[in-house]
Amino acid sequence: SLPIFQINGSRSTSTLLMLDGVPIIDSGNNGASQEPNMDSIAEIRVLTNSYQPEYGRNSGGAITVVSKSGSTRFHGSAYDYYRNEELNANNFFNNSTNTPRPVYRYRMSGWSLGGPMIVPKAKNLFHDKLFFFFSQELVGSKVPNATKLVTTPTALERQGDFSQSLNTNGALIKITDPLNNKAQFPGNIIPKSRIDPMGQAILNFFPLPNYVDPNPAKVYQYNFKDTYSGGWPRRQNMGRMDYNLSPSTTIYYRVMDDYSVLLSPYGNWVNGSANYNVTPIIWDRPARTHTIHATKIFSSTLVDELNLGKAFNGVYISPLDPSKVQRSLVGNLPQLYVSTVGEPGWLPSIGFAGSPVNSITPSQSNNLPEGLPCTAYVVQNNLSKVWKTHQLKVGVYFERNHKQQPASVAYRGSYAFNNDGNNPLNTGYGFSNALLGSVDSYTQSNNWPIGSYLFHDLEWYIQDNW
Repeated sequence: SLPIFQINGSRSTSTLLMLDGVPIIDSGNNGASQEPNMDSIAEIRVLTNSYQPEYGRNSGGAITVVSKSGSTRFHGSAYDYYRNEELNANNFFNNSTNTPRPVYRYRMSGWSLGGPMIVPKAKNLFHDKLFFFFSQELVGSKVPNATKLVTTPTALERQGDFSQSLNTNGALIKITDPLNNKAQFPGNIIPKSRIDPMGQAILNFFPLPNYVDPNPAKVYQYNFKDTYSGGWPRRQNMGRMDYNLSPSTTIYYRVMDDYSVLLSPYGNWVNGSANYNVTPIIWDRPARTHTIHATKIFSSTLVDELNLGKAFNGVYISPLDPSKVQRSLVGNLPQLYVSTVGEPGWLPSIGFAGSPVNSITPSQSNNLPEGLPCTAYVVQNNLSKVWKTHQLKVGVYFERNHKQQPASVAYRGSYAFNNDGNNPLNTGYGFSNALLGSVDSYTQSNNWPIGSYLFHDLEWYIQDNW
């Protein structure tokens, strides 16, 4: 879901965004589930305070959008906007780490067409009565994520040789033997007979070092650099059909489809503490709204409006390449519980706090795959009456909303090989702890709860302006 801006100091989650009378927000976080493209909008109103009772539901501001309709004449538009990294300069921080200018591409193309619906065999029935409008927008982008600089196990460390493992000051990190009164291993090398196969599989899972910082003060702070420009193709289709049943009765149907697939390697909440690109995460976010709107003019002073709507948006998150997050790649680390939902055969969380500094972690997949669909049904009716100097209005609003959202728990387990002095099996270094199988802590949820949240909202109002 996309955030909505704040109005008059209220939280962004308190703002109501409506398209043709139907809320287009995700009830999980009240973020916008859809954003109508500019060429599909006929009218927009931003209500900040003291607005009429008919605008309820949320406590903050209200943004109401009305879609375009066709008319008796054909009208259309087309546009194309384009950006490319060739038009950009590299930034200071990339230059300081010898990082090439990242891929940065953005393209927005769209078109619209509206007019009378021509039905040759029913000309008399639909002439000057049936109108259509359709718009489509396609957006494609490749935006660079922040460069990640982390410390990954060296080829020697994976074999138990820590004779060249240095701290940030360039001093040797002493690897101690927890079974020999914390004495340093001879030569700072762990004997092969002491190496735990699962621990070695964990270290071998990570990529080898690929970077040396040109700044001498930072040479020992990290040894691996990761850059990634994630693609984000989006498409929106909006169609509307208007029909004038009679001079006093009009009806329209409007549908809007959104297709959005974002590739994100790290930095989003579902990626957890992953600080390098194990495999990009797919954010598949389809959304669709339907609206049927009918207006009946009973007299010059009495008008009724009926609105029926359905809104759906889904967020489906999973690794682009599931083969890269299999538990077997880290030696099939044991788990206390095997979940009946999700993917228990995928990686657990793995961390090395304390040292090395900026330690690498793949802990992005404990909450994946994840689905967060949200469906809402809306019925709204407003009756307006002008009587002498009064403008009376009465209405009712009903919404049924259903949201599913899994809990964020370590249902595949969380292993910590931290450099922890309180751990009697500590060796003084996170990577050597893993190599010896010295686990500092392990946590796991005994299941993966998936919440099913259903709410009904019934509101009514009476207002009088005079």
